[in-house]
Amino acid sequence: MLMRCFSKIIAVFVNNHVRLAFIVSVILHVGGLYIVLHTAGLENIIYGDAKGYIELAQHIKDGIGFVAVIDGEVVPEVFRSPGLPTLLVPFVGTSAGIMWYLFIQSIVAAIIIPFLVWKIANHLFSTRVGAVSLWLVSIEPLFLFFGWLPLTEIPFIVFCLCAVFFLEQALRLVRTFPATLAGLCFVVAVYIRPGNVVVIYSAMVVLLLWYLFSRQFYRITIVFITGVVLFLGLLPWYVRVSGLTGEFALAGTGWRNVYTDYLASVRSLEKGTTFWDEKEQLKQEALPRFGLSRFDLGNPAYASILRDAALNELLHSPVTVIKLQIMLYVSFFTNDGWYSYLRRFQILPEAPRSSATLAVLEDGLVGVMRVLGEMKGQFFIPIFGRMYTSVLLFAAFLYGVFFRNRVSYFFGFIFILSATASSVIGLGVEARLRTPIVPFLLMFSAGGLVLLYETMLYRFLKTNKHSK
Repeated sequence: MLMRCFSKIIAVFVNNHVRLAFIVSVILHVGGLYIVLHTAGLENIIYGDAKGYIELAQHIKDGIGFVAVIDGEVVPEVFRSPGLPTLLVPFVGTSAGIMWYLFIQSIVAAIIIPFLVWKIANHLFSTRVGAVSLWLVSIEPLFLFFGWLPLTEIPFIVFCLCAVFFLEQALRLVRTFPATLAGLCFVVAVYIRPGNVVVIYSAMVVLLLWYLFSRQFYRITIVFITGVVLFLGLLPWYVRVSGLTGEFALAGTGWRNVYTDYLASVRSLEKGTTFWDEKEQLKQEALPRFGLSRFDLGNPAYASILRDAALNELLHSPVTVIKLQIMLYVSFFTNDGWYSYLRRFQILPEAPRSSATLAVLEDGLVGVMRVLGEMKGQFFIPIFGRMYTSVLLFAAFLYGVFFRNRVSYFFGFIFILSATASSVIGLGVEARLRTPIVPFLLMFSAGGLVLLYETMLYRFLKTNKHSK
């Protein structure tokens, strides 16, 4: 009787959930932004990469161009791409302008992202999975955090989801116009966050091979159109960077990160030193070893020098590399970021340890009780964050294992490739790197939760039937 009543409540909820989900999402995003601006202030929100993007936007607005200013010298910017700075141009110059940008971004994160995830999940999975996905995305902490920061995550996710939405339509309905729109959305997404272009290109190749082997030539045409539009849209920037650096690249990431971050992580593990000390040491070594300044490290023209130096040293530490890679995969999928960002927003106080996981790894089971004691001041939120993330990850894994179909195989490949690509920054891997694939991970998490619910309901009804 209780289970039947619960099922009726679920049915009523599902019928009315959409409007309520959007209301809750808007309240969390906009209300949270107000709290963050009140507690932390705009000066604590604009830090790190955000400062760099705003400076580039200001240069564009001032008519200087897409340039960096190094020691008073104006030089062409080749480390970052122009997507986010261009979006910021109308808002830079005043604190009120940045606040308006964050407000608009929060609204977009609250409405557009859940809507697109809901629509995509309805078609790729089921309407019930779509309903749960909608709610998971509406309350996802990472989308809240990055909705309050002028960084690439939210804009990239919006355009990437638009691209997937149009591409799914094109493949399902066999139409070329949505395929073209998908390609254009991917172009904007990559201009915003060029580091993910390898994953997007790889996804195109996998789809082409998939439809080639299954002889679905009409769908090959759809994917080919999307890929061509993507490449042609990025070609002008490839030409610009190539003309400035001699390298066919979109930005100065990649081998630079392998040298300054991944190699620093290996040294840190072998020497017992901190990651940041080793990273600083490698930057200082670049000048006497290669004649490269700190700014030069982000120039694609010197990528081959950094690549050779990094690989030569990494090949002499295979065991450490394997250990590090395992750690990075775990961190990529389970790091929640709750403590880091809530501390930045001054909602949580500073903790004695910045990483509960690291404390446990260092001290074993003995460290568990000490970590719990240290987390009292943070109301155990860092631990709840890791538990929440792990439960959703388990649900996603469960669905992928239970339903071994084309969708599961394809996105499983995307998830692993994203984790591998992100590992180039070594011990700097955190929740921010996982954020671009979180919408798709949450679809699988929703599928796993629905699977568990339906399995429990089936067993209950079967048991109840036999007992009568």
